[in-house]
Amino acid sequence: MAEKQPLAGTTRSVLVAIVAFWAEHGYSPSMRDIGKAVSRSPSVVFRHIVYLRNDGWIAYDDGIGRSIRVISQTGGLASSVRALGDPNTANWGAGAVYGQQAQK
Repeated sequence: MAEKQPLAGTTRSVLVAIVAFWAEHGYSPSMRDIGKAVSRSPSVVFRHIVYLRNDGWIAYDDGIGRSIRVISQTGGLASSVRALGDPNTANWGAGAVYGQQAQK
């Protein structure tokens, strides 16, 4: 898999908000939860979610709420934002899935 490009701006903020929500609550945030965290509307959040999915940073199930999973380079489930490392680094983002085991 090609190296990931560093994230910036709202896209990075959306990813950090997802990771932080998972760490705090143990389940996936809704679009509204993410929007509150980054001060953006759910429609703007959704555009960034689609980008993150297409670029391999996250996975989610179409049509199922609260199904966002962060894909981590760490090789295992992360228990906190700190354990996942800095999402702005180029090689953070492919491997195990935060929220469930990666499917083979």
